[in-house]
Amino acid sequence: MAGSGKTVVELFTSQGCSSCPPADAFLGELARRDDVLVLSFHVDYWNYLGWKDLFSSPESTARQRSYRKTLGARYVYTPRWWWTVPARRWARAGQKSSA
Repeated sequence: MAGSGKTVVELFTSQGCSSCPPADAFLGELARRDDVLVLSFHVDYWNYLGWKDLFSSPESTARQRSYRKTLGARYVYTPRWWWTVPARRWARAGQKSSA
């Protein structure tokens, strides 16, 4: 999306996560904005609890773990936000992105 001027927001979520519905709802609000591109990735690491997330995939979990490693986060968890703004690198919630 180079040159589009949009902020990209990624949410890592799961149907089995009791804290995720408010984050999912907020992602829906962000999706209405013209200056934001939203992406939702359902992770599969909560599936062992007995409620299999029908949208989950190992690829989504691998993507989140890749961000964790690259950006130096200690853990993966849900809900988890990652974003970028034009001409900046990826960041996580609570961390300033660097140019």
